[in-house]
Amino acid sequence: MTLRFSKLAAVLFLSALILGTPYRSFGAEDVDVGDNIAVAAVETDNASSSIEVPAAETDNVVESAQWADNTIEPAPGIDNAVELAPEISSLEEDTLPADDTALTSPSSDNAMSSPEDDEDYDFREPDFGEKPVPHLTVADPIEPINRAFFVFNDKFYYWVAKPVAEGYNYVVNEDIRVSVRNFFSNIGTPIRATNNLLQGNFLATGTELLRFVMNSTMGILGFFDVARDFGIEKTNADLGQTLGKYGIGNGMYFVMPVFGPSTLRDGVGAIGDLFLDPLFYMKPWDAAIAVRTYRTGNDASLQIGLYEEMTGAAIDPYIAVKDAYIQNRFKAVRGRPASE
Repeated sequence: MTLRFSKLAAVLFLSALILGTPYRSFGAEDVDVGDNIAVAAVETDNASSSIEVPAAETDNVVESAQWADNTIEPAPGIDNAVELAPEISSLEEDTLPADDTALTSPSSDNAMSSPEDDEDYDFREPDFGEKPVPHLTVADPIEPINRAFFVFNDKFYYWVAKPVAEGYNYVVNEDIRVSVRNFFSNIGTPIRATNNLLQGNFLATGTELLRFVMNSTMGILGFFDVARDFGIEKTNADLGQTLGKYGIGNGMYFVMPVFGPSTLRDGVGAIGDLFLDPLFYMKPWDAAIAVRTYRTGNDASLQIGLYEEMTGAAIDPYIAVKDAYIQNRFKAVRGRPASE
């Protein structure tokens, strides 16, 4: 009886030992906590519902399948969850890390959309607090003739005007050239004062008269801009600007030999300004022409390089000069000071 009981106990012990071997070999003893396995409790908030198990025959590939490698599928109740787009079936072998890729559900509250997909999206350049100048076009019915005169003026500038101006710069000190410009600017006060008056800008008219008195006395006939030292700036105004403020359009565009670009409105205005220029009444005529030529050359000597900057990188220098002139005149008519 005792022998039979011992045999039975030995048989039961060996059976238990054999049945328990698979559990010890492939079960809990080989599992390290946190080793690519994430199992969350069913009632735990923010739990990951899937177990991360390497996909068969897959090397670091992110798929939307249930057994994908390192795939995180959110629990149904989690807000702002990150899920893979259903359209993606496979990715390249060398995929980026999960931190470098963010795919959001189209219905997600925090989904990112491209600006171009927004119907209200519109690219605009910053205006820096002021309205941008629109692109203006002016009628140019005699463009072939204008281009011929433009080529002539271009050659005249590089072959005659610029060399003379550079030689003049070499001989005459810059302070003297600036003083000469101040003198002629002071003489032109009647043009600016009258046009400011015609435009109804009485403050600018008084400013020009005050500048004339100060510069003609303390500034020694205008050679020194004393008024500017006191913060009283010059206001550029001409008859072409005045006509523009009255609503008269540019008219056709044309280029004059030597004198450069203009429009029909500004051409008429330039003729009217001649009668306001004291040099117009200078006798004899040849002396007046010589003085005007010297004034133009002196001004050009202080602006060497401006023409090159305007046309150097332009595909069509004719269009570049034309657009620059029209934009400048538009600013002058709209109220901003025109460049000298």
